[in-house]
Amino acid sequence: MTSIVDDTTVDDETQPREHAYFEKADEFLEHLKTLIGVDLFSDEEATEEERNAIRRVQMICGEYHEQSYLWDPWLEQIVAPPIEALRQHAARVVESADKDPATVRANWLAEATYQIVNTRGSKIIVSFFPHQVSDLSVAIAYMQRLEPSGSRGAWAIRYIVLLWLSLICRLPFDLSNFDPEGGESGSTADTIEAIGLQYLDKAGLERDAAALLLARLYARQDTHTRFKNFLDQSEPHLVESPNLFRALGAMQVFTEILKSGGLDQLALHLPQILELAQKLPHNTSLSVHTVIRKYVIKVSGRVGLKLLPHTPTNRITIRTLHGETISPNEGFASSTESEAEIPDEIEGIIDDMLNGLRDRDTTIRWSAAKYIARIGSSVPNDFTSQLLDAILDIYQTHFVEGGELNTAAEPSWHGATLACAEFARQGLISGNNVPKTVNWVLKALFFDVKKGTHSIGSNVRDAACYFLWSLPRTLDPNAMRPYATRLAQSLITLALFDREVHIRRAASAAFQENVGRMGLFPHGIEVLKWIDFYGVGVRRNSFVVSAPEVARHEVYRGHLLNYLVDTTLKHWDPDMRSIGAEALKELCKADIYTLAPPVVERLKGSLAFVDSHEIHGAILGLREIAEGLREEQDGERSTKFRAQIFELLDRLTDSSIKGYKNDLLLEATSQLIGSSLSDIALNARPDLDVKSPPKWRFILDLCLKHRSDVVQDAGSRAVGMLSELRSSERDIDQ
Repeated sequence: MTSIVDDTTVDDETQPREHAYFEKADEFLEHLKTLIGVDLFSDEEATEEERNAIRRVQMICGEYHEQSYLWDPWLEQIVAPPIEALRQHAARVVESADKDPATVRANWLAEATYQIVNTRGSKIIVSFFPHQVSDLSVAIAYMQRLEPSGSRGAWAIRYIVLLWLSLICRLPFDLSNFDPEGGESGSTADTIEAIGLQYLDKAGLERDAAALLLARLYARQDTHTRFKNFLDQSEPHLVESPNLFRALGAMQVFTEILKSGGLDQLALHLPQILELAQKLPHNTSLSVHTVIRKYVIKVSGRVGLKLLPHTPTNRITIRTLHGETISPNEGFASSTESEAEIPDEIEGIIDDMLNGLRDRDTTIRWSAAKYIARIGSSVPNDFTSQLLDAILDIYQTHFVEGGELNTAAEPSWHGATLACAEFARQGLISGNNVPKTVNWVLKALFFDVKKGTHSIGSNVRDAACYFLWSLPRTLDPNAMRPYATRLAQSLITLALFDREVHIRRAASAAFQENVGRMGLFPHGIEVLKWIDFYGVGVRRNSFVVSAPEVARHEVYRGHLLNYLVDTTLKHWDPDMRSIGAEALKELCKADIYTLAPPVVERLKGSLAFVDSHEIHGAILGLREIAEGLREEQDGERSTKFRAQIFELLDRLTDSSIKGYKNDLLLEATSQLIGSSLSDIALNARPDLDVKSPPKWRFILDLCLKHRSDVVQDAGSRAVGMLSELRSSERDIDQ
């Protein structure tokens, strides 16, 4: 039994199933009960039920990873029991010196808890952890017992307990109150710091939890003085040492404390933190790592935000779907231009962000874009405008008017477009800056540069869609009005004809956002029903079904036809050229005798071109138009037009027809011969009276002799159509 769906055109067939609610809650809780209900100290071999329980917990967590918010109504039931079981386990270990702290069953329960944390996020899950005062001594003593046990598989237990300890560290009591009687003052804080430092250079997840623990410790009012010593100890690890994990741990501590620590505690340390972050790229053994460069951007950006005034200098406005304008900063006192002072360090931080926008790794560019926009929202408007100009200058690095972009432009264009999108999302693009910003982003919207046997640039197009999705959420409609039609045409074209399904859907979402918030796009509501999330999800449906319906509106028709002829029919992917030719026929069928002649004239010039992709696309386009004319069945007018297309075969050069890997070209050409053949075409060419065969016969001979069965089959079908128009006896004799 064959499928009715063409698998080559289904782009999202591997998309995970979407859930409406946590359907497997009962099963999940039952498996957790199985893992909790056993004796965690038992050395007996695990039962099949236990093995199945941990396996199913992992599978269900993976299944809901993309929709983890569906767990929220069940989180208390999910998190509390395993954490309480681990807490009791830790208490019994502390009470009895002969208890093993890291048994197999305890590890499994900790791994199940880790899966829950990994799915819903540590920030949310940790809030359900127990945090009684009595838990502090238990957690500390348990962590001290873990490492000496030598259990290598206890990473999950260590990770969960370190997270638990980081929560307990937020208790609003002086840690010296927990020091043992008669002991040295500050011993509790010393122990916690030692535990955190012990795991700060580990390669596993323990490092993440240890960094969070130390950041929480150094952010406390009674222990923040310890942070200076940590900074001094970290400097050689960041500037000189090649130890990647220790440097990562230190940078993670910096990012966490800059996020949660107060300015009064960090003000004196900000210059030293920034200095260390800016020295780190000069350590060549560490700067090659993407994650290190990412943390440099994060630390620099967060230092910059700490240095800038916390009252917003730009009043961000958001437009609702009802056209109302609201301000998230309502109720906050905003600084005036004269009051705002920009620290000298900000200039160096902005240089770091601009360099980050050009980085070769996407994650670096994304972080730099977010932080430069956040800095832009905290500085005076004139400074924000200068920041935007600096971002737009990045586009010009690899751009020459009228020339083609090279592959080296992709990182910088992606970073600049992401930054523009973040500026738009935060309402930092004023009406005066809209023209130049939109002009560059529209170029980025169609960024597609061939590299070898494929092309790059989908991330640039995706970022451009993000910009056009963000812009209507903050921009006044009057500032958008002059560009509405141009933006609508561009987004429609991308939503229908881009090769990548996620780009088509991103363009569709941007179009929908503009229609809903601005109401400026021509025929917006009518068009939306054809380019919704599902309408553009399948390539064939998007090209052959949705595109002709959208092209009924004249404002979009010409733009769609131009894109098909100029871009899709010249695409590196033969499937795109093929389906683009089909879409061209469907669009022209609306008025084929008006729309097809200009298209044929443009395709004619591509037949003598050097690029085999362009020749192949032109032949496919001509063939589909000829097929469209055959379907018209209006007699002589259709036949004459097809005869004109048939004559274009003479423009094909021998070198292109007989070139290397010419099977696609010969197949398409034989199909064109079969579609454009007619009595008028044959009678206008007395080909049997000349010594050398005409081009079309020469092509058919090559097809019939070709090594490919597909090409031979196409050639034989063309010969069969020829025999229906005239006798083939004389052809056989020759």
